[in-house]
Amino acid sequence: MPLQPGTRLGNYEVLSELGSGGMGEVYKARDLKLGREVAIKVLPQEMSADPSRLRRFQQEARAASALNHPNIVTIYEIGEHNGTPFIAMEYVKGRTLREILADGPLPNDKLIRYATQLAEGLAKAHQAGIVHRDLKPENIIISDDGYVKILDFGLAKLLPEGEVGAELSTLARETTPGAILGTVGYMSPEQAKGQDADFRADQFSLGAILFEMATGKRAFEGGTPAETLSAVLRDEPKLDGAFSEIVGRCLRKSADQRWPSTRELVAAIGKAESLHRRMNVPSVAVLPFSNVSADPEQEYFCDGMTDEIIADLSKIRALRVISRTSIMRLKHTDKDLRTIGHELNVRYLLEGTVRKSANSLRITARLIDAADDVHLWAEKYSGTLEDVFDIQERVSRAIVQALHVTLTHDEARRVAERPIQDVRAYECYLRARHEIWVFTKEGLDRALDLLRRGLDIVGENALLHATLGTAYWQHINAGVGSVEHYLQKAEECAARVFKLEPECAPGHYLRGLIWLTRGNIQEAVKAHKRALALDPDNPEALFMHAALLSAAGKDSTAAAARLLDIDPLTPHNLVVPTWGHMFHGRFSLAEAECRRWLERDQNNPLAALCLGELLARIGSIDEARGVFDQLADRNPNTMFGQLAQFLSHTLRGNKADALAAVNSDLTEAARWDMQYSWEMASGYALIDERDKAIDWLETATHQGMICYPFLSQYDPLLENLRQEPRFKELMEDVRSQWERFEV
Repeated sequence: MPLQPGTRLGNYEVLSELGSGGMGEVYKARDLKLGREVAIKVLPQEMSADPSRLRRFQQEARAASALNHPNIVTIYEIGEHNGTPFIAMEYVKGRTLREILADGPLPNDKLIRYATQLAEGLAKAHQAGIVHRDLKPENIIISDDGYVKILDFGLAKLLPEGEVGAELSTLARETTPGAILGTVGYMSPEQAKGQDADFRADQFSLGAILFEMATGKRAFEGGTPAETLSAVLRDEPKLDGAFSEIVGRCLRKSADQRWPSTRELVAAIGKAESLHRRMNVPSVAVLPFSNVSADPEQEYFCDGMTDEIIADLSKIRALRVISRTSIMRLKHTDKDLRTIGHELNVRYLLEGTVRKSANSLRITARLIDAADDVHLWAEKYSGTLEDVFDIQERVSRAIVQALHVTLTHDEARRVAERPIQDVRAYECYLRARHEIWVFTKEGLDRALDLLRRGLDIVGENALLHATLGTAYWQHINAGVGSVEHYLQKAEECAARVFKLEPECAPGHYLRGLIWLTRGNIQEAVKAHKRALALDPDNPEALFMHAALLSAAGKDSTAAAARLLDIDPLTPHNLVVPTWGHMFHGRFSLAEAECRRWLERDQNNPLAALCLGELLARIGSIDEARGVFDQLADRNPNTMFGQLAQFLSHTLRGNKADALAAVNSDLTEAARWDMQYSWEMASGYALIDERDKAIDWLETATHQGMICYPFLSQYDPLLENLRQEPRFKELMEDVRSQWERFEV
């Protein structure tokens, strides 16, 4: 008889029934001790009398509780109340994959996102020596915020080579030789034959699920269970598209022909995702226009021409356009066009020259098919400086026509927009943008002067005020001035922007930066999301949006993929997948991304700091210390070097040296940044300075580090804080923010 609302099971009060299955009944309940909602799985007394069912129930709990991964449901407690065994687990608000598939096949973006998370969850289980053996849409739930959770390890099997703890590894293997375990239509051929099954059986089940997600049809189906089993052993389902090879390999009849490890399957899905994003979408890169003027100081004007054509083309959704940050890395390159096209993964390249003399302009442009070096279109434009806006628009429209792309009415309007009408003010804007990217105090101060001059020429202008505010904020970002002074200046600029133009994309981007510095990550994400709605391919806004989603413990996969798609050559962008994996407990994947980042930018101190962080968290302490020592030696008088020195001492347990390494410059720089504050907390936790560690953790969370699962469970360096009352109180506040956070 089902449990009634109000029934008590230990510290849990039943609220309602969620469902039932062969391995028990599931209820929604409230944890009376911690005040959170949980799911309770109960084995009814008539089932608990069966020793085999009871052992499988216990095995499910122990198998799942041995796994700490965001794509596997979290087990809180295994208990018994008045003879009733129960499992208290994470309550996931959402729908099962079976319920979702009732609406038909999934769109490609969801298919790829769910497939990646499913494979990562399985890879974690397989690494721990656990095979699910009953993977099916009913055992997969998709949370309302898009997270995949694998449920029901009731038929899980323990592999002898697994990495599970002693308690779990002592469980008896329940499989009777010749017994068929699993669900027909999803079980592997070896399971259907009653043979031994290892992790590759789960790969087969995943392949059947992916087929169904892509087509809306079951991979194997018959009129009876026997006919379905026969189909599993006989049929070869066919699938088109980027996932065809992956699904085909998962569904090989012989386990030896599937993936040697599920981690390799995860990597293959990642490659398929990248391929899918680029299929059937015209792609173009606007190479840096060459300055052929007699005056080398006209370089800024050539860069401005490049920027503006990129900006025009980026407004067209049917095109994939490489961003200016990647493009500027190709300036003065000696690489041939085919190599550039391959590196950027684009089909078409635009190259051109600019000759500017006094008020006269002469511009050439050529559109080239990079695959075979064929010129599709070429044109020369002559005029005066006052004609520059018209020339930029004519070049953009010519590219669109050559690629047979049809502009929507809104896209045509946006391409024709001229946010700065006066050419003299436009020149000030271009020069200021150039100075901002130099990223020095001298350059930033020159940018401020240029932008003020531009405002003197045209009066109030939203784009100039937004750029001025960004230049003020960059003083904070570069650590070259008083935070509060420049923050107030940036806020004044933002106020003027929105008084002039409420829907100004650069203004919303600036507002996001301000909110972040003020410690309001929710409003920062909302602002950057609005900036992206107005300017979808702005790489700076994409970077901030994806990075902040990761810090908030949310899925940044889509934003990160788009960023790397349009800005593939900027090494710093790899911090986004690095953070995305790290904050979700996938430290090995994060390490791989971070090493790729460091390979492409060997002297980047942030990349080195992140690598040291990750090595420490996967237990490679000696290597982590070496990375921190090298970083400190190379950057002795910087915040990065000082923080690295502090962390190196903490990893060695040198408490006195670690405390001596902390100075006012380090603490002032760290308190404005969530990552550095969190690293200070980690270091203090390692030397058992718990109060200081929690002080810094409070600072980090106030600055936006609200990834509750990471802080409360995944980060091993915070382990000795987790029983502290202050830590528990802080985590309750963080959990509340994390749960309320809107993506």
